[in-house]
Amino acid sequence: MTQDINNTRSDKMRERMFLLEKRGYCYFCEEGQTLFEKSPLHVGEYWYVTESDSPYKGAVMHIMVVPKRHITLPDELTANELVELTQKMIPWTRDNLNIRGASALFRFGDTKLTGATLHHFHIHLIHGVEKSDINHQPIWAVVGFQKPE
Repeated sequence: MTQDINNTRSDKMRERMFLLEKRGYCYFCEEGQTLFEKSPLHVGEYWYVTESDSPYKGAVMHIMVVPKRHITLPDELTANELVELTQKMIPWTRDNLNIRGASALFRFGDTKLTGATLHHFHIHLIHGVEKSDINHQPIWAVVGFQKPE
């Protein structure tokens, strides 16, 4: 299983996940991206940058940096993949998408714990606006689930 349909945030996402599961594709792998004619913003040797299909409410920009190779854990990354991520992909997003600052959310491991929809390691980069006053609302994202009280 490459998807966790229980964590989808929209009907459109749920429909895509059912189709991908039926075909045995991962949405972040080449077959899944081709199936939905998704074009990345930037492609490196080991990674690609894409817009989120379900951006978090209030985000000015919500992009994802995804390894081309299907892995589920960050410790599966090779030295070459890490170098490209930190030395090429992150700087590309900053320089070409005018991101002055962003929050990074790494998704990996058990989706029942993380709230992720895909069993494919990826990094969310979420860019908001400057906080103008004390009442300025934050961007909320599922990062896991609270333990019962």
